[in-house]
Amino acid sequence: NEFLLEKLTSNWLAYGTLIVLISPVVEEYINRYILFLLPLKILRKSIPYFQRNWGVFFIAMISSLIFAVFHGEQFLWPYLAMGLIYCWVSYQSNFWGSILLHISNNLLFFVLNMI
Repeated sequence: NEFLLEKLTSNWLAYGTLIVLISPVVEEYINRYILFLLPLKILRKSIPYFQRNWGVFFIAMISSLIFAVFHGEQFLWPYLAMGLIYCWVSYQSNFWGSILLHISNNLLFFVLNMI
């Protein structure tokens, strides 16, 4: 794994593509679509009261906590906050909004690390 990571990071184009495009799309699909939007859609049909109250926040917390844990415990709180923001964006606009925000965030991170 370390060899693969070293090889990948030495190729800035491959590393940038992974960090800026592939990771955000995959992470948002799993964390925002499968773990957040789909449960909301299912529960909204069966429990109309669910969406208006703590249900949305509860599912957003679960999705965001999973997102944060996968990024490592040393970054738990910042990634939990970012996950909640991504959930809010996907809930208020759509799934593509959270993908664009995530891509923008990773692009900024990538550019700052390249300097």
